[in-house]
Amino acid sequence: THYFAQYPSFRYNADSLATSEFRRMCSHFGWTRQDKARIDAQKAFRIALTQQFNARYGMDEESLLSWKLLCARLGIDPIPNSTYECREVFCATHVNLVDLADGEDTVLTFPTVNELSAYTKREEKFFPREEAYAGGLLKYLLRNIISSSLDSERNGLGLGYGRGKPKGPPVHSSGKQAQGGALG
Repeated sequence: THYFAQYPSFRYNADSLATSEFRRMCSHFGWTRQDKARIDAQKAFRIALTQQFNARYGMDEESLLSWKLLCARLGIDPIPNSTYECREVFCATHVNLVDLADGEDTVLTFPTVNELSAYTKREEKFFPREEAYAGGLLKYLLRNIISSSLDSERNGLGLGYGRGKPKGPPVHSSGKQAQGGALG
């Protein structure tokens, strides 16, 4: 909501998803994908989504409360009582992280990481991997969604920030910095 306040000529609909409202705002202003105004607005929007994710779920990948909140958001019942079990159950699900941050309704889940990848690309629902505001929890959950085959090799686990995985993002043979935006 605060993000859209900086565009007073755009009438933000709080009953709609922020991602839908962002696309509607771009149309309202006539911005194309190449317009600098849209690119700048999208960067700021992604920062706002990151901050919203952090406010909703926390930033600590070791927090049991954070994992329980994520499990509850997916409708997992019963919710496990340990961080490890919550991670296991949650990380077995393919869900877009932007959808988790945006809105209150049930989020879509996907049977495979490839279907999640197709959805994420089609809907342009990415979190930037190198977002300065991203906490440890969000970084743990980010996946290589551009090249889902790289993510599948990790069995759909986060970027390697937990469960005995090496710290830090994976090194990709392409040398490209893939965006993550989804969880599997």
